[in-house]
Amino acid sequence: MPMRTVLLLLFLWLPTAVSAQESVGMWYVQPGGEAIASGISSGPVPNLPGRGYFHLTNTLTLSRKVPQPGVRVTALGAYELYWDGVRIGSSGQVGRSAEEEVPGPMTACFPLPDSLAQPGTHALALRISNYLLPKGASWFVVSEGTYTDLITKPFLPALAMHTLAGLFLAAALYFLFVANRSDRSYALFSGICGLFFALIVLEYLRAYYFYPYTFQYLRLDLIQWLTLALCVLIPVFFAVTLLPEKGRYILIGQLALLALLVYRFYGQYDRLAIAGATTMLLTSTGIAAIAAVRSGPARWVLGSLVLAGISAVLFPFDYSLFLGFGLVILVQFFLLSRRMKDQRRAVEEARLLSARLQTELLKKQIQPHYLLNTLTCLAEFVEESPEKGVALIFALSREFSLFFRFVQEKQVPIREEIELCRRHLEVMQLRLEATYSWSEEGILPAETIPPAVLHTLVENGLTHCRPVYGFHLSFRKENGIREYVLITRGRPAHAFEKEGTGTRYLKARLTESYGERWSFHSGPSPEGWENHIQLYENTDRRR
Repeated sequence: MPMRTVLLLLFLWLPTAVSAQESVGMWYVQPGGEAIASGISSGPVPNLPGRGYFHLTNTLTLSRKVPQPGVRVTALGAYELYWDGVRIGSSGQVGRSAEEEVPGPMTACFPLPDSLAQPGTHALALRISNYLLPKGASWFVVSEGTYTDLITKPFLPALAMHTLAGLFLAAALYFLFVANRSDRSYALFSGICGLFFALIVLEYLRAYYFYPYTFQYLRLDLIQWLTLALCVLIPVFFAVTLLPEKGRYILIGQLALLALLVYRFYGQYDRLAIAGATTMLLTSTGIAAIAAVRSGPARWVLGSLVLAGISAVLFPFDYSLFLGFGLVILVQFFLLSRRMKDQRRAVEEARLLSARLQTELLKKQIQPHYLLNTLTCLAEFVEESPEKGVALIFALSREFSLFFRFVQEKQVPIREEIELCRRHLEVMQLRLEATYSWSEEGILPAETIPPAVLHTLVENGLTHCRPVYGFHLSFRKENGIREYVLITRGRPAHAFEKEGTGTRYLKARLTESYGERWSFHSGPSPEGWENHIQLYENTDRRR
C-alpha cells in the first residue's frame, strides 16, 4: 500500500473522533444511603470519590424531539439508569456490598421509548456501586443522542486506526521473518511496529468490546507500559541506524530520565505518557540533529520529529500521541526501505564481484607468462632430463586441479589453501631449480579462508624478493580477531609501492567474504617481508 494511503488513514480518525452525542451535565448525590455514611456530602460531584454505593440524580432538558433517542453510559461500576422514574437499563448488578455486586460492561447503550423522550425537562437517576474497583478513582459519563449514532460513532475512528494497526502488524511480521535477520535494526523496527499495533488495539478496544469495568485499570496499565516501551525503543532505533558510535551515551541519559519519570508519575497515566513521549521526542531529535550533519536521511528524520512536536502542540494529547508515534514510525520505515534498497544493490554487486573473481582466479593461474615460462622449462626438461619433466607435469596438474576446484567457492579449508601454496612452490622449485622451505605455526584445520589469498602472497613473495629461502605461516585467534601472518624469508628486491593485480585480487576476495571486517598490511621485517591479514568477528573494528 502506498505511503500516502497510510498517511490518509493516520489523519482520518482526527475529524471523526468528535462525537455528535451530548454529555449530560453535573450530577448530584442524594442524601441517605451508604454515600452519606461513607463521608460523601450531598451536592454536585464530577466523579465518584472512592468505592461504595451511590445514588445520583440530574435533570436534562430536550429542546426538540430526537429521532430514535438513546442514552450511552460509561462508568467504572455496576449501574442502573432511570429516566423520569422508569428503569431504562442496567449493567451488571448494583449491590450494597462487594458480595452483592456483579460487575457488568463498562459501557452500554440504551434506547429510549418515544413516549419518554418528549421535549421538556426530564429527571435522570443513576444507581452505581463500585466495590470491585481494583484501584484509582471512579468516574462515569452519561450521554444522550440518536441511538444509532451512540452505537456507531465510536466505530469510525476505531475502524481507521485498526486498519492502520493492521498495516503495522504486517510490517512487524515482515521485518521479523523476511527481512535481513543479521541486522538488528530490522528486529528493532519489527518490535516497534508490533508494540504500536498492540497500543492501537488496546486504546480503541472499548469502541467495539464492552468489557467489565474491573478490566479498565489493567488495560490502562498495559497501555502505559506499551507507551513507555515505545519511548525507549524508538530512540534506540535511531541511535542504531543513525549514530551507532555515540548514540549510546545519549540513550543512557534518556533511560535515566525516563526511570525518574516512572518513579514520579507512575499511576498518573496521562502525565507519565506525556512526559515519556516528550523525552522520546527530545532524545530522538538530538540523535537526528547530530547525524544530520553528515547524513541526508537523518534530515528526513529530523523533519518528521519536528512535525511530530508541532502536532503535540496543535492537537489534544490523545490525538497527538498516535499521530506523533505514527509519523515517527513511518519515517523509520522510510529509513529501513532505503537500507534494504542499498543492501539489495550490495548483494547484486557482490554477485557480479563473485563472478568476476571466479574469472580472475582462472586468469590468475592461466596467465600467459606463467604458462609460457613453465612450458618452456618443460620443453628443456623433456630434452635434457625427462624425469624432471614428468615431475613438473604432475606438479603443474596438481596445482591446476586445486585451482579448478576453488573456482566456485567463496571459502575453502585452510589446509587446502596451504596445499595449493605447496603445489605452487613445488612447480617453482622445479622451474627455478631452487629449494623453498615451508613451515606453519598454530594452524587450526577447522578454519576457512577465501581461495588463493595465501597463494597470491606466495606469488608476490617469489616475484618481489631475491633470493627467497622459504615461507612461514602462523595463525592466532584472540579477542574476536583471527590473524594470519605470512613471512617471506629473503631479501626484498624493491619496495612494494604500487598495488598490483595480486593485491587487488586479495582485497576484493576479503571484501566479498567479510565486508569491512578485515584489514591487510604488509612491510619489511628482519626476516624479509611480512603480510598480515586480520579478520574481525564484528564491525566495531574496521580497516
